[in-house]
Amino acid sequence: MSMTFNALAADPAYTYPATAADINAAKLNHGTIPEGALVMLPATFDLAAIKNPALQKVARTLQSYGAYIVDANEGTPYAIYVEIGSKFSLMGDKWDNEIAAELDRIRGGLRRVVSVSQWVDGNGAVFTPPRNLNLLSMRGPWSAADGGATGAFETWEQAVVFPANGRKVVQSNTSGRSMQEINWAVPQPGVTYRLKVRGSNGATLRFELADAAGRKAYDSGVLANGATMDFKWPASGFKPWLTVASGERGGGQVSATLTAIELP
Repeated sequence: MSMTFNALAADPAYTYPATAADINAAKLNHGTIPEGALVMLPATFDLAAIKNPALQKVARTLQSYGAYIVDANEGTPYAIYVEIGSKFSLMGDKWDNEIAAELDRIRGGLRRVVSVSQWVDGNGAVFTPPRNLNLLSMRGPWSAADGGATGAFETWEQAVVFPANGRKVVQSNTSGRSMQEINWAVPQPGVTYRLKVRGSNGATLRFELADAAGRKAYDSGVLANGATMDFKWPASGFKPWLTVASGERGGGQVSATLTAIELP
């Protein structure tokens, strides 16, 4: 689901599980709901009041599972995203006042989830969500050491996949964007973190921490598949630099996770 600026919050502009908000959120937002929030229709919502069959499915889903706020939009109070690629149109070719009224009834019934008694998985089993989550992203932006082709970020694997071009590819990301300082998991100075590398075909990763002037506080060295390094986070203000490389003949992939050994 997305909402417009008079519904979205400015501070905090996002909450778990979101890792960022729109770049202009602090300036434009003046509502109360952050991106990443879960909203639901309460059990008391009258589903029978929704007559449109397709919208009835949406309302039942919102009452059973809810929807996460994933984006901001302009000019629309809220938008519900259903099956991507289905090309489904709720109203068809022309405006329908009755459907619009039912959409507004759903909007008025939505409430943000602020606490739960338990979490249940898809099989109905109760579970406890993990708190110690990976803080490192392999998304990039990446720059090739020699100005040539770079490996591409693959979302399913959360890894950099290198081209099988018969030569070694080396690329780096010194933007600091490989780790967002998300408001629910800001790295804490003095806390021990664990870096773990997963690679194939001889791919490697190097993790460094540097400040705005380029002064380095930590350097993992070049790490191959299965390598694990533990280190204490230095003072605030240090950002990660990543350098990844394929094997000598290209191909393969590499990724890494960064988790706290002791939760702050």
